[in-house]
Amino acid sequence: IPSILGIFSLFAGPFLEKRSKKKPFVVLTIVLVNLFRTAPVYIPYVFAKEYYLPVFVIMYCIAFGINAILAVAFNNLYINSMEKHIQAKFIGLRSKINLIFNIFFPMIFAAAVDMIPEEKTYIAFTAMFTCAFVFACVEAYIVNKLEEPETKKMDHKDINLKNIILIPIKNKEFMKLIYIAGLFYLTYFISGSFLNVFMLKYLNMSYSVFTLGIT
Repeated sequence: IPSILGIFSLFAGPFLEKRSKKKPFVVLTIVLVNLFRTAPVYIPYVFAKEYYLPVFVIMYCIAFGINAILAVAFNNLYINSMEKHIQAKFIGLRSKINLIFNIFFPMIFAAAVDMIPEEKTYIAFTAMFTCAFVFACVEAYIVNKLEEPETKKMDHKDINLKNIILIPIKNKEFMKLIYIAGLFYLTYFISGSFLNVFMLKYLNMSYSVFTLGIT
């Protein structure tokens, strides 16, 4: 779902380039994206079992459809809000912090889940997803405090959805790269999904070992 709905990022360019203020949109979408990404954990508390899958798919489609546009808008705001002479250092530091969090926090949470009795495992997941949404709201609050520099609206006629699609298609070398990368990621995501199911369902791995494996 995230990969397929990434196509919505095409709409971000024409939408954002014509707006001088992007911060209100970014703050709102941070909350919405993370609401729909974390809300599926509450589905069993609200809906009957036969509705689990369709409601989950709808929520995830909404989340990652908006996220495709948010990613472009957030990076634009993020870069423009920094002094040019510190941009590279700041982005490098951000990448290092993200790497540390992405390695250690999932393993810590997985270890915590393994220590909880099996009948209370879902409650633990609910608590974690709720905490994730709270942190997302904190992120939105911090972004709202950024001083957004004034940017000019782009009135160029060549900035439209048609040209955004057609110009890359006409570049043969670019399209060769896209075909190769597309084939790789298609097989990668399909095999990755089956591997996750295999490790949890058939090998009965603990969440700690599973998280270590995918990390």
